[in-house]
Amino acid sequence: MSISPGRTVSVMTLNPAVDIAYEVRAVYNDQKTHAISNRYDPGGNGVNVARALERLGVPNRHFGIIAGKSGLLLQDLLGDHLHDSVWIEVPGETRVNSTVIEYDPPRQIEITGVGPEVDEDALEKLSAHFLRHCKDGIAVMTGSIPPGVPRNYYAEMIDRVREQGGKVVLDATGDILRRCIEARPYLIKPNQYEIEQIVGRSLNGIDDIEKAAREICDLGVDVVVVSLGSRGALCVTNQYSLHVKSPAIEVRSSVGAGDSMVAGIVSGLVRGLDMERTMAIGVACGSATSEKDGTELFSVPDVEELIGKVQIDHL
Repeated sequence: MSISPGRTVSVMTLNPAVDIAYEVRAVYNDQKTHAISNRYDPGGNGVNVARALERLGVPNRHFGIIAGKSGLLLQDLLGDHLHDSVWIEVPGETRVNSTVIEYDPPRQIEITGVGPEVDEDALEKLSAHFLRHCKDGIAVMTGSIPPGVPRNYYAEMIDRVREQGGKVVLDATGDILRRCIEARPYLIKPNQYEIEQIVGRSLNGIDDIEKAAREICDLGVDVVVVSLGSRGALCVTNQYSLHVKSPAIEVRSSVGAGDSMVAGIVSGLVRGLDMERTMAIGVACGSATSEKDGTELFSVPDVEELIGKVQIDHL
């Protein structure tokens, strides 16, 4: 089940975005709302994972679809955040996502844009580049699928990566996740709601969630990491189960927290760390991002401080 250190890391973003975050005092119906502050960040799950890996000192190559003027803005925002990217250009516009962080009452509203249509030729070009770099390394596939891409695309890519000796770390939702489980990725990261959808029942308490995750392991998934928000995460394999508890923090925004957790986990895997240390890094990365404003990701000093505050229970 372990991953040898030093493997290449390839990250895919089919549907990247420009993320705009607004902080507001309150939202009123049928009235103009004035922001206290706003910020623009490069977005999309895979983009966030690749950026986070860079911050953790993990070399990776990022592969994505880009389109239009908003795509140029995304690349400009990325600047030096990604040192090794392969972009396949398509007609249309890269999507724009908006997050509204309201103070009174405290809540977060997220609006996700629609990405450009991706034709078969562009998709195959991206796939070929991705597979060529991945070889027998770690392939990170995460995020939504844009128009034109088949719903079973991730599942097919999992098969192709596995055939050449690689291991897939997957973060997907809904029917896409369900299809992918049948293809047996190495690791998946659903939240509680998503795992409830997979097993077809409500889950109450850690023991119940652990049982459901083990059922998924029995289907051929090596590692199931269930993100649990303020309760941390559950890591289940065929050999053991860990409840990794988040440190106490002040949550300012949840945007990018799951992607940061994925990056932290991948950083542990590629360095050959044991799963306890790997999960501690993952949860610390997610927590450190939750402390940041808007769509900003963690800082390494914050992660280093929080790792020592992560508690792990063996179930």
